[in-house]
Amino acid sequence: MMVTPGKSTPTGQTQSVFGPVISPENIETHEEAISRSLRDRLKNICGKLSREDFDALIAKMTREQLRGEKSSRR
Repeated sequence: MMVTPGKSTPTGQTQSVFGPVISPENIETHEEAISRSLRDRLKNICGKLSREDFDALIAKMTREQLRGEKSSRR
């Protein structure tokens, strides 16, 4: 079944580009999945960044993704 990101599935879960949005008790796992996905996709593109700068970029992008998902559920 294809689901558009930001739309609800028949079970009521919201879909993000990273998969179904996890319930609040599992939010840390979802955050880790987003972070891992971003790291995997950006590691070759951002190779000139220091480890600290790359980690800061991933943290900021992860927060923005979660914030966007939260605001789309309103």
